[in-house]
Amino acid sequence: MERSVRLRLDGPQALYIGDCLKREEQAAQLSAGKASLAAYWQQLLAQRLTREGLMLWVPLHIAPHGIALTVEVDLSGGDILDISLALGDFGYTHMARLWAQLYASLAWDVAREILPRSSMLGKDYIDFATIEGRRLFADGMEKRDHEHGIQKRPPCGVREFAVFQKCGEA
Repeated sequence: MERSVRLRLDGPQALYIGDCLKREEQAAQLSAGKASLAAYWQQLLAQRLTREGLMLWVPLHIAPHGIALTVEVDLSGGDILDISLALGDFGYTHMARLWAQLYASLAWDVAREILPRSSMLGKDYIDFATIEGRRLFADGMEKRDHEHGIQKRPPCGVREFAVFQKCGEA
């Protein structure tokens, strides 16, 4: 059984995520000696960004959450959540929501169910590089929400929703 899936990003989106991660790192004032997701992201960009975009391997299921990176994956569940939070703080909300949906699909182990929808487009990966691919993924997640009785996701960002949940307001 597959343990990871490919995720394709377009070049501008990959660069934009890198910029948001740098700003998140600066805002957190991380020490220079500590390895950061922003530095790792820049390394991935340098090694793999092509005209077709950036292809990354992500785990098909991210629980338990403490799993470290393996040879099979480029981003951990924590990295995906951190990207979503950085996009929520310093980027576009719709991109943050898409990455939060990716995190949710991996945490709930439903990416396997959504992935066959991509094969309708002739792709064996989750495609965030095209509008069609992003829409297909988001629609799949919304369909899944509807099947499980989730009426509507909150309009706020991931970080605000987490705070509201802790305060009992969500």
